[in-house]
Amino acid sequence: MREAASHAERWLGGADFVPFFYNYGVNTIILRNRLRSDGYEPFVDGVSDAMQAIRAVRTYAKEWNIDPNRIGIIGFSAGAELSSSADVEYVGFDREHQDAGDPFAKVSARPDFVGIIYPGPTPFAPNRTAPEIPADVLRLFWPRRAPGDRVHAIWANEFFTALLSRGAPNLEMHVYGHSAHPGGQLPDGTRMSGGLTDRKGLPFGTWRFRFIDWMRDLGFLGQPGVETKAAKDVAEFVQNPLPAAGAAQFRPPGALDSGVAHDP
Repeated sequence: MREAASHAERWLGGADFVPFFYNYGVNTIILRNRLRSDGYEPFVDGVSDAMQAIRAVRTYAKEWNIDPNRIGIIGFSAGAELSSSADVEYVGFDREHQDAGDPFAKVSARPDFVGIIYPGPTPFAPNRTAPEIPADVLRLFWPRRAPGDRVHAIWANEFFTALLSRGAPNLEMHVYGHSAHPGGQLPDGTRMSGGLTDRKGLPFGTWRFRFIDWMRDLGFLGQPGVETKAAKDVAEFVQNPLPAAGAAQFRPPGALDSGVAHDP
């Protein structure tokens, strides 16, 4: 998880999630990654920080009393750019970081689950070169907003569509029609605040409980050391992957074989 430092993200308050998730038995570690404002390239340096953090946590998991097979990453806005990249770029990162002097050389950067909350541009944005989606692609959860936060909803949809076409298991996305990006103005004139606020009764303020439902459904909140449903589903997908789906394969109900919908 990342506590962002850009102007628009000062309302996030990543530390607020530490006690919230702790109530459900989930430990939270905040990542302070390198920023563009400090002269770094977030799509390279920031993403590397995210994946290196996953390796570090997995290395010390037993010492910290954490299940090494239930280590995920959740990011907000610019932080979600990192979590979305970590979801699909860990294979190359692991391959490139196997130096004998690297203390994490044999530890995988693959997160076991990923949360992408109102993301910035993801690896599947039109102006980026889309990476190959790994065979053991992750389980993801997206709450997104539209039309109040249209551009972030579009970025989230690009990522979701890419993984849905790949057939990735256990994808879940929530679309809320009434909201705004942190720092954005609300109908009553106040500003949208951080990730945990109730947003003055807006339904989007309950997304974190949907996230807990999703984690529970996939077995991440179950008995430590027991294989999760998510892990079993991914193993099954690796053994029996679905064929990649093109646009023509997603026809609406009642569509003709030509792909043109007709009136009932």
